[in-house]
Amino acid sequence: MKCLILAGGFATRLWPLTKDKPKPLLKIKGKAILTHIVDKLPSELKVIVSINKRFKSDFIKWKRRLDRDIDLFIENTKEDKEKLGAVGALNYFIKKERLKEDLLVVGGDNYFEFSLKDFLTCYRSKPLVAICDIQDKDKAKRYGVVKISNGRIIELKEKPEEPDTSLISTAIYLLPVRCFNHLDDFCSVRRDNLGEFIKYLIEKEDVMAWRFNGLWFDIGTFESYLKAHIKTTNIIIREKECKINNSSLQGSVHIGKNTKINNSWIKDSIIMDNCLIEGSTIKNSIIDSKSIVKDSRVSFGCINRESVIINGQYEK
Repeated sequence: MKCLILAGGFATRLWPLTKDKPKPLLKIKGKAILTHIVDKLPSELKVIVSINKRFKSDFIKWKRRLDRDIDLFIENTKEDKEKLGAVGALNYFIKKERLKEDLLVVGGDNYFEFSLKDFLTCYRSKPLVAICDIQDKDKAKRYGVVKISNGRIIELKEKPEEPDTSLISTAIYLLPVRCFNHLDDFCSVRRDNLGEFIKYLIEKEDVMAWRFNGLWFDIGTFESYLKAHIKTTNIIIREKECKINNSSLQGSVHIGKNTKINNSWIKDSIIMDNCLIEGSTIKNSIIDSKSIVKDSRVSFGCINRESVIINGQYEK
């Protein structure tokens, strides 16, 4: 068995935050989302991360900081219009590598706190999907909603307008080799949505469900990224060379490298690298790298990279 982590997308819903950086390398609790995933994998499992060509150098730098050996599988794409889609990338990897082993597949924008070893222990040579109850039918409209019978997924509705339940499928799958042909057939019609592939697969195979409890986030929007940060961090994280003077930091706050904060109040926010914050109040917000905020109030916002905001006004 091998593990493939899908990290080749361009995260356009998070632009401009991810326009120049890969979403799986955004940090939660001081570590890249991708690192959290790798840390939850058994050490004996071979891990491959599927990435795009545009962010190759970012992932190489990330890989150098790891304590375990992984491989990077590089898709020949540099722009969103060229992307293979999640299902297409999965099928491309299997065919390119001529894979003959069962495959654990994990979406690179998943944040979760359970051990993947527990998930693997429940594998019985049938397709296996990790599911959870998000306990909110309105939020379930954004995901693949499933019905279960005797541990088997008998129905999956992708982004239904009126969900019957709040039980959803996550982008964590275990696929036996025999399912690769089904994947190839599916890709002749669609290449993007993993949930639609699972919906297709339950018509061909018994697809089993593994239900987990605890925190899980699909980091797909600014709001979900900030929520994941606030719910999981609960501390003040200061990276190297940041300087904080006469300021108050409260709740979940991440201060990036070489950032300077003077005479400010910050709560439940992420301030990225090389920023300057002076005389400002910031809460529930993300300030992207190399931004300057002076004498301003920022609330429930995402400030673009290299922005300059003085007295509440953007300046060039």
